[in-house]
Amino acid sequence: MEITSLMLQELVLPAAVIAILFALLLASDVVRRDKGTRAMQDVAGMIFEGAIAFMRRQYITIGVLSLAMAVLIGVLIANFETAAVADTPVYGADLGIRTGIAFIFGAACSMVSGVIGMYVSVKANLRTTAAARQGVVKAVQVAMRGGAVSGFLVAALSLLGVYAVFVFFGGLERPAEAPFLIVGYGFGASFVALFAQLGGGIYTKAADVGSDLVGKVEKGIPEDDPRNAGVIADLVGDNVGDCAGRGADLFESTAAENIGAMILGVGAFKIAESMGWPHPESWIFFPLVVHAFGLLSTILAMAFVRGNDKENPMNILNRGYWATTIFSAAGLALACAVMLNAGSSNAWSGSSAQASSASPPAWRSSISPSSTRRARIDQFVRSQRRAALAQVRTSSLAPPLVLRPRWSLQSPFRRRSSPRTGSARRLDLPQAFRASRSRSSASSAPPLLRSACS
Repeated sequence: MEITSLMLQELVLPAAVIAILFALLLASDVVRRDKGTRAMQDVAGMIFEGAIAFMRRQYITIGVLSLAMAVLIGVLIANFETAAVADTPVYGADLGIRTGIAFIFGAACSMVSGVIGMYVSVKANLRTTAAARQGVVKAVQVAMRGGAVSGFLVAALSLLGVYAVFVFFGGLERPAEAPFLIVGYGFGASFVALFAQLGGGIYTKAADVGSDLVGKVEKGIPEDDPRNAGVIADLVGDNVGDCAGRGADLFESTAAENIGAMILGVGAFKIAESMGWPHPESWIFFPLVVHAFGLLSTILAMAFVRGNDKENPMNILNRGYWATTIFSAAGLALACAVMLNAGSSNAWSGSSAQASSASPPAWRSSISPSSTRRARIDQFVRSQRRAALAQVRTSSLAPPLVLRPRWSLQSPFRRRSSPRTGSARRLDLPQAFRASRSRSSASSAPPLLRSACS
């Protein structure tokens, strides 16, 4: 079966949708698990209530600030991004509106990924504790699936959001212009990640440390006692900071990396288009295709996270890690062979390789170093030789450079064998210059020219 570049480009959207559906499937499986005893449910309920209350207040504030920032960014771009400085034909008010829309969309996707990830994490903590009573393997599987929900949602929503904004702004028709129009998507995700990380961190330190001191010092309640409010505050801070805040931060990182790589791909796109390579847009879609292969590889590797109670839990996790690595490496190799195979038909067949040693690609012959570099060196050496000979003819002083035959790049003051001692000696510039002056005073120009060219 022949795999083409267009087939891999069409894989991006299905991969993102499959990852989101798989994350929802994992979330439903985690929620259906045993919730443990009544006391465990009471503690988990207090943690869930505190986390939801904080997230609701935090994201309302972030949402208002995001709207204000989107308007401000749109106004600034409309006024300062004129036709003289714009990288695309889209500039002024049109570019400002598009950037503001992308900013809002990126902020919304970041908030959604953080909230859903934190919600499932709080629910998975209780189920993991209950599963630990049945064995280590059960606890590892529940914890792995609960954490995978947040991971899949962050990566899939990032890929889906970048692809949707790219297509919405005309990326399929004008692939070289669209990456510059979706930069606002990364800005919006970064804006939410900044406040989510700061808010979660401040809550973790202030509420945890303050209530912990009151509970232990003033009331004498042990640190791990559920009656100590510091225990609840500590766990709430872990969820709003490490789950929601870190999820927003990872979302921002993946979105910004994809957009940045697509902008770099525009340069390769222009080169491929000018040289007539087939499907030059593959260089822009390449980061998204690699991201899609990573999602699909992780889904397949989830089946390897299993074992027995006698096995080390780290071996179970490492097995899934190495399975993900192998599948991702295979997907990356396939994407490189198909999409970055310059000068070919951008297709790969499992039965035979299409590379031919008899006819090298056009780009290799166009930048061959043996044809251009040697010609430039020859031209430079000939110009230096002509200048030195002209100096010899017009002056009684010997030239400071000793000429060599042809276009050798060896130093003119290399080590030579002394005729008297046979040992190696090094001539520096002042000594050679004074010696040539003393010889030139007792001889004419032709002998000096012959000695200099010898």
